[in-house]
Amino acid sequence: MVKPLPHSLVPFLPSFGYKLVDLSGPTNAEIKGRVLTRLVQLAMRWVFDAEPVARLRKLLALINQIEDRDTAVEVLESLLLRPAQR
Repeated sequence: MVKPLPHSLVPFLPSFGYKLVDLSGPTNAEIKGRVLTRLVQLAMRWVFDAEPVARLRKLLALINQIEDRDTAVEVLESLLLRPAQR
């Protein structure tokens, strides 16, 4: 049998509980929004580049390509296949 612990040791006992985590992940719209946000950030950074117009044209083409996609997998596919299309 286990004897009760002395009262002086009770503060040192770990207390275990449950932590609920939502594993559903972001929706397709949220992923697409994040990608578009990053592309806009790139556009703002490239404004001060040596050749901003050329870079921004490429970026706008990519944004147009992603805008037509509905799912996160299609957006990822667009981003991964874009360098191969050059």
